[in-house]
Formats: sequence, C-alpha cells, structure tokens
Amino acid sequence: MDTTIGNQQVKITWQWLAGFYDGEGCLMLSKSTSKGYIRYSPQIDLVNTNHVVMQAIVDFLASHDISVYVNYSKQH
Repeated sequence: MDTTIGNQQVKITWQWLAGFYDGEGCLMLSKSTSKGYIRYSPQIDLVNTNHVVMQAIVDFLASHDISVYVNYSKQH
C-alpha cells in the first residue's frame, strides 16, 4: 500500500510498521476486575500527530482484517 507522506512516497509494509512502532509505539497490559474475575488485555498504542501517516496505518491494518480503535485528540 503506497501513500505520500510529505514529499516522499512510502510503501506501508509489516517491516515499515515495525520500525514505526519501534519509534512511536507502546505495548501495555491492562488489568480489570469484574464480579471477582480478573481479566488481562493486551493493548498496542501508536501515537503521532500526522493524520496522513496514521490513516495509512489504519488502512493497511484494515486490509489485513485487523480492527483498530482510533482516538482523535483536539489540536491546541
């Protein structure tokens, strides 16, 4: 999947995404309890202010049937 970021044409691949994650990502393990049961949920976060990059990643993951949750923050 090709996308233009700034003045560069970038091909989003698993390798590219791994490098992006290495610089911009975070892996968390959330713990929640309900009715006496403990549940752990893995969560992978990517944070970046470039909407084009983030949309390209969302599209790439969707093309591989991986669902994502996107949280948009207001700019200051």
